[in-house]
Amino acid sequence: MEQQFDTSLGTSSKVITVILFLMGILTPLFSITIKNHDADMVWIGALLPGVFILLLSISYLYKPQSYLVTPKAIIIKRTVKSVEIPLDQIREVKSISEEEMGLALRLFGNGGVFGFTGYFFSGKMGRMRWYATRKNNYVLIVTKPNKKIILTPDLQQELVLALTNKMK
Repeated sequence: MEQQFDTSLGTSSKVITVILFLMGILTPLFSITIKNHDADMVWIGALLPGVFILLLSISYLYKPQSYLVTPKAIIIKRTVKSVEIPLDQIREVKSISEEEMGLALRLFGNGGVFGFTGYFFSGKMGRMRWYATRKNNYVLIVTKPNKKIILTPDLQQELVLALTNKMK
């Protein structure tokens, strides 16, 4: 039996996404209204909307849509390229608090547009791979090669329980 767990955007992701969207709209307008602008400013104003649309699109396509627990794996469902973690490769699953996470710094990836995906580092947790949409409801998965993966389902405890039961 499969169980699906939704993951909705947290407040910080919503704010960052809206700010980037507005920057994509407003920046070209400001460059057009500047008097005595040179040709370089015109090119920048023309290219920026495309850059912002590209960044927003890529971020949306790779954001976690949901987490699916199957009898053999947990699947991180994304619009493009879902990620599958076999249950027999999972050593530990547990929920962790924001205090246990500590300050997480992005090493490489997306830092808030439609979520937090990529590689992050925390002094308390070390290096982690995030497939998250918020900065709470953390679920830590430690795999057998000792890799740490962070998920952020809406129903944190229920996902931990579902994975724990499937791993038995």
